[in-house]
Order: sequence, then structure tokens, then C-alpha cells
Amino acid sequence: MGPLYAIVFTGDLLDGFEPEQVKAQFGERFGLKPPQLAQMFSGRRITLKKGLDAEQARRYLAELAAMGL
Repeated sequence: MGPLYAIVFTGDLLDGFEPEQVKAQFGERFGLKPPQLAQMFSGRRITLKKGLDAEQARRYLAELAAMGL
């Protein structure tokens, strides 16, 4: 078994994405309500997923990048 990876979110967005649109997409995709979204985008480091192999991590990162994260 190879190394395992974690996806950590800091609240930063990719250039060219609107914050409110990103929050809405993220909330819809992961079923989060406004208070939960506020915590996610507070600027604190949050582990979204851990124990991923390299391919799973790549897929997860690609999905997040498409949303602007």
C-alpha cells in the first residue's frame, strides 16, 4: 500500500471565482447549511477528507478546483 493523503481546506479560493458562487456550489455539493459554510470559509484549516490514495486525492482535488477551491 502506498502513501495516504489528506485534503485540507484553508478557505482560499482560486483566482477568477466569485466567493458567493463558490460557497453555494460547495454547500449544495456537500449538503451544508449556511452556519456550516461559515465555519468552512472562516480561514481556519479544515481537513475535508483523509486516508486517500493518490488517485482518490487527485479526483477530489479536481472536483474542488472545478468549484473554485
